[in-house]
Amino acid sequence: YLFFDKLFRQTEKTGKISLDFNGTCSKDGISIMEIETERVGISKQLKIKKIIFRDSRNELFYTVDGFFGIICEYDKETGNEIKRKYICDGYTSESIVGVKFERFNEYGFPTKVSYFDNEDKPCKHIDGNYGVQIEYDNYGNESCRWFLDLQGKKTPIYNGVYGLVSLYDNLDRVIQQYFVDKNGERVFDDYGFHGIKINYNEVSNE
Repeated sequence: YLFFDKLFRQTEKTGKISLDFNGTCSKDGISIMEIETERVGISKQLKIKKIIFRDSRNELFYTVDGFFGIICEYDKETGNEIKRKYICDGYTSESIVGVKFERFNEYGFPTKVSYFDNEDKPCKHIDGNYGVQIEYDNYGNESCRWFLDLQGKKTPIYNGVYGLVSLYDNLDRVIQQYFVDKNGERVFDDYGFHGIKINYNEVSNE
């Protein structure tokens, strides 16, 4: 947190900074991140406005999902992020290019998220839902993600799966995830699975 706070503050004068990994790259393969920031909300919080990814040759770096950057928009009063668009090439009007954060809890965490296409219209996820409703535990970890239809109501994505529950250890690491039906009861997917368990070694590697 202190590193990024110091990094953001370097953008105060120009609103921009280029973060170079000095010839190496992140685990995703990104070597350079060009970051633009802005002051948002009544409290004038310093937040990311735009990020562009580049490789070691300074050419645009495309992630596995096909985008090479992100643009963020924020609420003028609260400073909460309300829209995130993924910068990409060749996407059709039926492709998801971003998400809208429509509702928040008292701590500023998004509780309802919807998908939009290149024309800024609602867009269906490959799983069949148009958005998600998110619940959190007392520590701010996502505890359940419900799938929503175009009207914002809970909907099954397949085989009666309405949501995904996540459990955490005392270090806030995900240790278990499982599918649930509309009543919150465990349910099996088409392949006979109803969840996963995750174990970590002494240095927190999965």
